[in-house]
Amino acid sequence: MVTDADLGIVEAAHAADSEYILRQYSTRGYQTLSLIAPIAYTGYALARRRPWSIQQTLRATWMGGLGGAVAGAGTGWAWATASSPERVHRVRVKMVYDRSLLRLNDHATIGMLLGAMLTPAIFLKRARVLDLLLGGAGFGTSAGMMVHWWRSITESDPQVPSSPVPVPISSHSPTKYRALCRASLMDRFSLAFFAKLFTSKGSDNCLNLHDVKCRLKSYSDITYHHLSELVPVHVSRLASSLRFGALARESGQTWGVAGLDHHVRIAFGTLLGEDKCGSVQLLWALSYNLGTSCPRDSQQNLEWAMAGKETARLCEKIVHSHFGPIAGKVAGTLLNRGRLQLPTLIRFTGLKPSLVRAAVIALIQHNLVWHAEDAIEGEVVEIDWEECIARQRFGKILAITKEKFGVPGQAIISIILDHGKLRLPDILRLLNKSDNQKESEAYIKVALELLTSSHLRVSTPASHISPRDKLIRYEAEERKKHVGIVAPKDSRQFRITAEVRIRREREEAEAPSVGLIKRKAKNKENKEGGSGRSKKVIAVKWASPIFGVRDAKQMIQLIVAAAREKYNDEAAAVLKGILQVCEPKMTQLDEIRSGEHIYRDVLRLYLKGSGVGTSVIREFISILACADNPTTWGVASAFLSISGSGGGGGGKVAVEFEAISRRLKRGVVEGAVRDRWGDHIAKIAMLAPNDVRVLVNTLNTANIVALQEVPKSADRQPARTIYLWYVDSARANATILASLHGTLANIVERLDVEKERVQSILDKRDRSDIAGDESRLNRGEREDLKEWEMKRDKLLVLTHRVEEAAFVLGVLPSVFDPETK
Repeated sequence: MVTDADLGIVEAAHAADSEYILRQYSTRGYQTLSLIAPIAYTGYALARRRPWSIQQTLRATWMGGLGGAVAGAGTGWAWATASSPERVHRVRVKMVYDRSLLRLNDHATIGMLLGAMLTPAIFLKRARVLDLLLGGAGFGTSAGMMVHWWRSITESDPQVPSSPVPVPISSHSPTKYRALCRASLMDRFSLAFFAKLFTSKGSDNCLNLHDVKCRLKSYSDITYHHLSELVPVHVSRLASSLRFGALARESGQTWGVAGLDHHVRIAFGTLLGEDKCGSVQLLWALSYNLGTSCPRDSQQNLEWAMAGKETARLCEKIVHSHFGPIAGKVAGTLLNRGRLQLPTLIRFTGLKPSLVRAAVIALIQHNLVWHAEDAIEGEVVEIDWEECIARQRFGKILAITKEKFGVPGQAIISIILDHGKLRLPDILRLLNKSDNQKESEAYIKVALELLTSSHLRVSTPASHISPRDKLIRYEAEERKKHVGIVAPKDSRQFRITAEVRIRREREEAEAPSVGLIKRKAKNKENKEGGSGRSKKVIAVKWASPIFGVRDAKQMIQLIVAAAREKYNDEAAAVLKGILQVCEPKMTQLDEIRSGEHIYRDVLRLYLKGSGVGTSVIREFISILACADNPTTWGVASAFLSISGSGGGGGGKVAVEFEAISRRLKRGVVEGAVRDRWGDHIAKIAMLAPNDVRVLVNTLNTANIVALQEVPKSADRQPARTIYLWYVDSARANATILASLHGTLANIVERLDVEKERVQSILDKRDRSDIAGDESRLNRGEREDLKEWEMKRDKLLVLTHRVEEAAFVLGVLPSVFDPETK
């Protein structure tokens, strides 16, 4: 039933649109007549051969501007009255997001203020004060308009495209939140009206299209037009056409509509599916105010979401440091605006097309940018911010490679990290090893080992496509195969099937056997095992590094350090030996636990020379598995799990990666909370209620803890509701991770500032006549240099600590879906 409040909202929306258009028409009339009036008066004086005076010109200017404002207001009122509300709203939206109009008004306003101040100062005794003030304002307005036109001709002025609506994709409540968004640019009144309309049906918020049309029949055309824009959109086409960060972020931010009024952040969407009668069901997910946080999303959605503000700032500084300012600006634009077409990217950056193309090619070469053909937008590019963050670990990657493969392996990885994807002949050429056959054979052998051990991977066209695009496409394919109504359970199954398919493709692409072929022996000596080349060669066109293997190595180091901290060095040594057995198969950090390994193999391969007896090692394994504490807490705190008890060392042991990762993440979050808000709750068992209330509210504001409502009755009255505080682990981890990324960005910026202060001294030290002999520098320069080196060392140590905490929160596994494994 239509209420008076609903009609009032619609009328208020139309009144607000009309008022805005009237003001714009009036402003445009004032600006136009202020420019034409002095020119017309000058032409009139010349034609009539009358004396020209500054006072008459000023008077004509402000009177013409006033007449133009009145005429413009009347024209705007007449047009808004004669036009339909839907057309008025559409024109208003176009004006609000017209960059050229906004700049014109800004220049005219600035010119009006300057003219009103400068004209009386220049022509004080030549005209009356009223004419000087009002006529000077008209002169300034005209000058501001001409400046705007000149800048529009000589400078690039990218048009801001219409802002899309974010698409929340959530598995928190499929009946209400798992929805895709599609909305026109409506103001706060239209949004509030739709919210009330679609939530009045019931808690499920599902309406038949025919029912919706009937309920909208008595309303104005504006609402029906908006509905007609929302319905006929296919899910895959909609999600793939978004530019400004379609996926919801789990960093404590709100669901929001980009580009709309900042006081109203409403995310609402449609889940399309057809029943047997052909009617379309609409599912609306609504969130009303700025303080409403988004529901917790799945881990895969978070990995494919856009980077947060601090993460984007850090990635931009990393790219700027590695590739220069041009690539940094291109990366910053992609990080802040999402996937873009190349022409749009050129307009947003304001750089020459050739520079933007070269920067994009360089970023693609280094696996920092995905590019793909979109069915709607054509070819688009999108940045992989996780790969940007991984570039911070280059030093650790090289150290780990040198430890395992020696100097040749380190040199190969270093060349690939510096130049991006390379072919094997290019690697040898850059290493100056292509002429020496013996050294070339040695480096080819090491490269073969790197490939078979998954330290290098094959670069294929499929590896340049965003996993989110694959997920959308595969999910759409599964949806097409389905016959009948798509239930929430079916939608979940579609997504699980798509994720499994993506996982399988990734494992097949990164398999050690990919890219290897057997070379036929050229002569009999080679067949008999002579000193010829290796029978296997790298037969790939391009090779690039896999960060998962090095991440696994770093994760092993963190796990061993955690065991050493909790127990002792001997327990850490036993755990390290077990992890060494698991290491060859750890190419990705997404396993709940490692494969099971027999005691005997672990003892024989890695712990034989430790000097410790077999019984003692078995005892340490029992301690690490918390065998003496079979409670829930004991299982959650165990490093290992034991299965089987066959005699003669036939028992099996596995590493519990999920439990270990969860404890490491919890330790980082608790440490960050203690450092920022103190350790009152951690150390004091009893606190006054007022003190606890302040601390809990502070943590809730920082997205560390959340509030859960438990109603006692169906009416959900606040008086009969229990409010429970709990820690949302994923949300807290994302919040602390964003804070750590901001800290890293600040450290990088601080390093640049400190280095810039002594850049002249560093350049002088690098001169050929002073290099290696700092005694030739004066005393002040040596002191400044020593102070810079001390600051640099401290900042690098701090960077290492923060990077380790960010690695724990951002790279280690935390959320698993058993159905996808």
